[in-house]
Amino acid sequence: MLRPLLDSDDRRSVLTGLAVLQRVERWEAVAAEAQRAGDRLPGDRDLVFTRAGALERLGRFDEAEPLFLELLVLDPGDAASANYLGYAWADRDTRLSEAFDLISMAVTAEPENAAYLDSLGWVYYRLGDLGQAEHWLRRAVELGATDGTVLSHLGEVLLRKGAIDEARTLLRQALDGGCEHPEHVRELLDGVDRVR
Repeated sequence: MLRPLLDSDDRRSVLTGLAVLQRVERWEAVAAEAQRAGDRLPGDRDLVFTRAGALERLGRFDEAEPLFLELLVLDPGDAASANYLGYAWADRDTRLSEAFDLISMAVTAEPENAAYLDSLGWVYYRLGDLGQAEHWLRRAVELGATDGTVLSHLGEVLLRKGAIDEARTLLRQALDGGCEHPEHVRELLDGVDRVR
């Protein structure tokens, strides 16, 4: 049913088809179809971004990273690409200074974007600044970012700060809400439960 959309020469139709595949987390198909569409519609930034995001989700960051960097070379003010790449680096605990710069630029461009604030909190955590990490993660939650990943980030920060009860609650909510790294969250909870 999606094939007519994905094979279209109309970028909006293609992006609609890709959005459906993203929604059902068919990342291999997203990456392949975005590449095919990009060959037909060269230079479309949304198709490059979609493909890069799918590759990152597939664990093929070595392929995704140059695509995000290419997008940022073409448009250094691209907040979405800056946030995505900065977060990916922070989540991998690498290139933290560059990650901080990219995420800060994204937050400056869109200061009420809860996803960007989550990224900022996470990079602060990776840099060891628990106070700033908590501040920005709580701000993300205030703005409505209550998905499992944001809650797991805040829970991990609070755990490191010694706020065990609130951390445990948030980490459990993160698992229930579907977080990025459920096995890591379970390990954190197991550690908390062993201490208690």
